[in-house]
Amino acid sequence: MSQEPRKVSFKNVGASAPVVDAATGEVETKTPDVSAALATRTEGSIVPSAPTGGYFGGEDEVDVEDIKFPYVNLVQPTSKSPLIEHGVGNYVLAKDTKLGLSFRAVVVGFSKPRYEEKVKWGSPAGKRFFSIEEVHAFGGTARWSESRENRDGNSKKPFFDTQRTVLLLVEKPAALVDDARFGTIIDGKSYAVALFVAKGMGYDPVYVNLNSEQKNGPLREGFYSRIVEFTVDKASATSEAVKPRTKVLEKTSDNVKAKAIELRA
Repeated sequence: MSQEPRKVSFKNVGASAPVVDAATGEVETKTPDVSAALATRTEGSIVPSAPTGGYFGGEDEVDVEDIKFPYVNLVQPTSKSPLIEHGVGNYVLAKDTKLGLSFRAVVVGFSKPRYEEKVKWGSPAGKRFFSIEEVHAFGGTARWSESRENRDGNSKKPFFDTQRTVLLLVEKPAALVDDARFGTIIDGKSYAVALFVAKGMGYDPVYVNLNSEQKNGPLREGFYSRIVEFTVDKASATSEAVKPRTKVLEKTSDNVKAKAIELRA
């Protein structure tokens, strides 16, 4: 990426019930001043910013490159080896531990949104911004319908995909033998601290769905107040691609909540 090292924060996510625009992922605390987007800008005149605060909500800033937790990936038809070897539709931890077609986890929190420019396959990586104002100033949009990706829209605006990183406590699947990755023991169960990126067609099923459940549903006490099951859906009837699906399950224990709060501190 051409930007400086990124910083994101999980602080206070889920502590209140903000109104969120489902299309952009932006918290509607006030009407943003996007007048700057109307001015003529050149690419070099835009200085991207980064969210402040520690990666898990602490006081110190932590570069994303310093975070060593493994990622959970959902295997797609386009996934490269070694992921594709685990089978399309399977979740894989750290590219080597197959979780299966579903797994259970505690959602500790979400990062602030970031926006990545969609570019043609094989092209250099696109721009990355950390506010919707920067996207607008660049001449882009986070709404697919008003971007050049929509062939019926007659637009020249580049499309920026809204993304959030999810911090998880992944419960060890029963089918797995003892695995050192699941070294966090709570109430006799083994967990792995991991990250998952909600983006593209997986953004709504993960972030938008769980944020809605936090505002009006069973997650009102916080994202970490209940177990969440991650399963898989077909992206469409005509595609081999898959997308995640999330379902809120039973309540978590006080010990699990305490661990989640510790990770967010």
